[in-house]
Amino acid sequence: MSEPTDPAYASMEPAYTIRSSDAEDISAINSVIMRAVATWSTSTRLINRMAPLFFVDDADLLEMDIRVAEVIGIVGVCSVMPMPTIGSSQTQRMAQIHGLFVDPLFVGGGIGGALVADAEDRSRGRVDALFCKAQRDSSGFFTQVGYATSTLSEYPHSFVKSLAHSVDLTAGSLYGP
Repeated sequence: MSEPTDPAYASMEPAYTIRSSDAEDISAINSVIMRAVATWSTSTRLINRMAPLFFVDDADLLEMDIRVAEVIGIVGVCSVMPMPTIGSSQTQRMAQIHGLFVDPLFVGGGIGGALVADAEDRSRGRVDALFCKAQRDSSGFFTQVGYATSTLSEYPHSFVKSLAHSVDLTAGSLYGP
C-alpha cells in the first residue's frame, strides 16, 4: 500500500500516543491482551486458558516497564523486563519484551512497530540487546522490525536485536531515574 503523496502527510503526527502505564490502565490493558490473544491460531479453550497468563497486575507495574498506545483508549501494550546477565562476563546485558499486544482492530496501523521502537529507545544505553519469545503468528513481524532468530531459548520463535553499548544495569534500574 502506498502512502499519500500530500507533503503535509509527512509532517502529520501519528494518530496514536505512547505513554507509561499506571494502575488505572490495568483493566484496559488486560482487555487488549484478551482481544489480541483471541486472534491466535489455536482453540478457544486454549485461548481462554492462555490469555490470563499474559495479564498484568499491580506488581507488574513495579517490575516491568509497561507502555501503552492510545487512540481513543488503550489499543496496544508493550512490557519490557530485565533479564539476568548472559555469560560469565558482565558485557551482555539484556531485557525481554515480555508482551507486545495490539487490539486486532488496529493491527497493521504501525502501533506494534511504534511500541517496539519505543522499547528499543528506552532500553538503548541500558542494555546491549532486547530479546523476545514471539507467538508463531507474529514471528514475521519481529523479523520485519529487525530482530534475528535467537538461540538463547529453546522456544522455537525466539528473537533478539542488538542495541547500542550499555551502561551498568541492575534489575531494579532498567527504567529507574
